[in-house]
Amino acid sequence: MTDNAMEFSGVGRKYRGFQLGPIDLDVPKGKITALIGPNGSGKTTLINAAMNFDPRAAGRVTILGMDARKDEVEIRRRLGYVGEKPILLGFAKLPWLVNYVRGFYPTWDDEYCVDLAQRFRLPADRRISKFSKGMQVRTALLLALSHRPEILILDEPTSGLDAEVRRDVLDEMLHVIESEDRSVFLSGHNLHEIERIADHIVMISEGAILLQGDKHDLLDRHRKLTFRAETLPDMPSEIVLSKTSDDRRHVIETSDANRCLEILQESTATEIEDFAMTLEDIFIASVRKEREGG
Repeated sequence: MTDNAMEFSGVGRKYRGFQLGPIDLDVPKGKITALIGPNGSGKTTLINAAMNFDPRAAGRVTILGMDARKDEVEIRRRLGYVGEKPILLGFAKLPWLVNYVRGFYPTWDDEYCVDLAQRFRLPADRRISKFSKGMQVRTALLLALSHRPEILILDEPTSGLDAEVRRDVLDEMLHVIESEDRSVFLSGHNLHEIERIADHIVMISEGAILLQGDKHDLLDRHRKLTFRAETLPDMPSEIVLSKTSDDRRHVIETSDANRCLEILQESTATEIEDFAMTLEDIFIASVRKEREGG
């Protein structure tokens, strides 16, 4: 029995001017794993490979221990998915749509579905085509959650939504993983919200994994250090994300705070101060370094 909800092995996709992977990645079970990266970095391409939306994608994906291609039907019964632009039957009203989708899932929970509809403030007497974008996202989330999926895959579902609706969606994800057997794999742009809810971070840029790991470990290791010194001490390039100097005052953003502090303490540096970096700080510094060939 694997400890991973999903496993990517050699997953890749080539387009004109863009190459994803090959990607090797384990998504831990019972966690919220956030996939972050600049626009065009390959987030949706990777999720499409997992969902078997793209038959040209290379490599192998396993979900809940099953092959994403060979066992697609069984996986879909145990998985919930919401994309950036939910595809819903616009002519239908919510009760009809729920009754239609319910038939595909043996584990459908009617009581939970009613609870979600009330929590998401979804009207029963209006056609889906008349719903706002926020209401359509909440409808898609209701359909994805009502069968109590073991894994939930979300491809930037809150993009373009107002803050209140985004919080509804994100708070419901937290409820979903109250059981240790539930997992979430999501991509998103709002790094402040991702930092609040995610357990595990995967950062990709230009089709390759830039860094990954437990969120708290990443936040502990990545720090901004300021100090005074006549000259900037030698630092291994691989642990320096950025460095700036103003006369004898220096600032270093590092991916290995302990090692950097050891070097500074062994040097003539004085007035050493240590500051936290947010996930957004880490993201900006890491992508900038990668693009500059660092």
